[in-house]
Amino acid sequence: MTEKTSIQRRYTLTIPKSIREKIHVEEGMELFWTVKKGKIILTPKSFKMFHKRFLGKPKYETEKDKEEVEEVFMKESSVRSG
Repeated sequence: MTEKTSIQRRYTLTIPKSIREKIHVEEGMELFWTVKKGKIILTPKSFKMFHKRFLGKPKYETEKDKEEVEEVFMKESSVRSG
């Protein structure tokens, strides 16, 4: 899927609706920006938001546990997309 958009004032971008819907991007969501081989890769910060199959709020013993799970998810995601 390819869509066209332009860089706006103060370097803001609008993610086209068809792309937002396909990857379930929601307003206020944080994204990681990565550059690989001259291409920009945007990855949602939270695996829960990225994969709608996780229902309910995941429970972690500590905030550090949550960060570790998300870090592993992000590494695995970048390997698959890389």
